[in-house]
Amino acid sequence: MAESPSHTSPNSSDSSTSSAPLSHSSSSSTWASAAKSYLASAAAVPVSGKEKGKRKKVVLDTAPFIRGVRFESFGDEFYTVPEVLKEIRDSKARAFLDQIMVPIRTREPTPEAYNAVVEFSRKSGDYPSLSRTDLKVLALVYLLEKETCGTAHLRTEPKSVCFLSSHSHITLLTCF
Repeated sequence: MAESPSHTSPNSSDSSTSSAPLSHSSSSSTWASAAKSYLASAAAVPVSGKEKGKRKKVVLDTAPFIRGVRFESFGDEFYTVPEVLKEIRDSKARAFLDQIMVPIRTREPTPEAYNAVVEFSRKSGDYPSLSRTDLKVLALVYLLEKETCGTAHLRTEPKSVCFLSSHSHITLLTCF
């Protein structure tokens, strides 16, 4: 479980990791879409206060950097995986990254956390639509949650969800 020093510029990211992100498959399942949407918008929800003196930790995916989301006031500690910083390639997003005034800690999830996320995503059917970077970001969330609150409250099996969609004379019932 390696943690790098605070981020000061995009060129200071940890270069010890060599895995490249995988491309997304063309079909994205509901859970994967929801997870990606949550990660992309997680930095867009203000923190409503601290719970029992704990510092609010925010895990960042690539989307807040690319979209220029000012996330500094949404938490106390900011984390990402090295692959996220490597995905920030365009000059506008790099310039935004240089302007961030809070430390961003790069951290590798443990193999246990990564395996827990992979196992869950396989059970839910979302594994094929998640990139290695997506899995590592989710594993970092899992790891920080485990360190902060434990894992007893986390699901180990996906919850079955059904949707009923009706349009005109056709009704579709879908369960995940």
